[in-house]
Amino acid sequence: MVIVDLVRQTTETSKLKQRFKETAVNMKPGTYALSPDLKLIYRVDADTIRNVSRYFGLEHERAEVSFNGRRVYLNLGNPTCKIEKNAKNNGGGTVYYVMTSAEGPGKAEAKVFNFEEEEVLTLFGRDHDVYKYAANDTYFRDFFQLTEVNAIDLENRICSEQFVPFMRKKDWTFAHYDKVTARLFSNYYEYAQTCGEEISVSYGNIKAKLARISSDRAFTETAALLDAAIPELVKRKPFPHIRQHGNMQSDNILICCDDDDKIYFTGWDQSMKYLLGFDLFHWFQDEIDERSEPHKIGLIDYFHGDFDPYFDKLFRAFGLYYNDYSRKTLYFMYLTEKIYRKELVKSRPDKKRSALMHNELIERIKNLELS
Repeated sequence: MVIVDLVRQTTETSKLKQRFKETAVNMKPGTYALSPDLKLIYRVDADTIRNVSRYFGLEHERAEVSFNGRRVYLNLGNPTCKIEKNAKNNGGGTVYYVMTSAEGPGKAEAKVFNFEEEEVLTLFGRDHDVYKYAANDTYFRDFFQLTEVNAIDLENRICSEQFVPFMRKKDWTFAHYDKVTARLFSNYYEYAQTCGEEISVSYGNIKAKLARISSDRAFTETAALLDAAIPELVKRKPFPHIRQHGNMQSDNILICCDDDDKIYFTGWDQSMKYLLGFDLFHWFQDEIDERSEPHKIGLIDYFHGDFDPYFDKLFRAFGLYYNDYSRKTLYFMYLTEKIYRKELVKSRPDKKRSALMHNELIERIKNLELS
């Protein structure tokens, strides 16, 4: 860890500690520890530690009570802090799951898990995000299996939902990934048919998005590579955009411990209109490609044509022919959308790192031999 990373880690830790204390009304009294990845703040008691291990795969290690930089540098955790409340008010959860960085306001900032009451509280930073969350829940519930909403507190920006006992990601098997992929295609086909029938679809082209990306100096080379890789006719052709999840990855997919046919999709706070197929590509390239054998679903299977029949069916819902687009072209279109929607707002150092990674990936895919 270099000094700049240490400073950033220490600053982030301090801000998380402060934000956590500001929302301590939702937590039970006790001593809380911060996980090394700065994602979980959990109560140091036997039941909570057992649940943290069961659902998040985190093994608790004892640490001194400290938030100083040296301790963070030496072992990245687990710095702790103590929350004290009136003894009469013993409600609240014992795990605080950080959804956004300490820097960014808005959206779903954290989830509080109350295992005893089988409840999850989602905490928001802005009024707008609570209303958006409620609207998305109503909109997508007809097509995707979502957790049940118990109540929405607009004044305090809190949503109370059903807690689903879920499998740890490291316990997912090849069959589980297969099942999630099949469910996603099935749900999206049904959803796409409805979008095609209603006025909930809009059209945009890749050309304008590439122009915006190229105006950012960090992504100039990336935009040029994508511009050369996507056929001119495709870049100018209007392409459907529909409301989608926006962050369809394994952290937002819950497979029920008791019944792996029950698959829940969570975290719809980033929902907006994206290029058709955005969520599917996002799912393909999540952490899946980095998994060890026998897990091998992901982009490689897409490029080998394993999902061609599913995409063909999805495209026909909009009067499109999947065969008019090569697999590489569609992936480069997705990558353009991802940069345009999610990465132009990043800090300059983060954008530079992303650009280098994308440039390497584009070159690899261009040279990929397809079956």
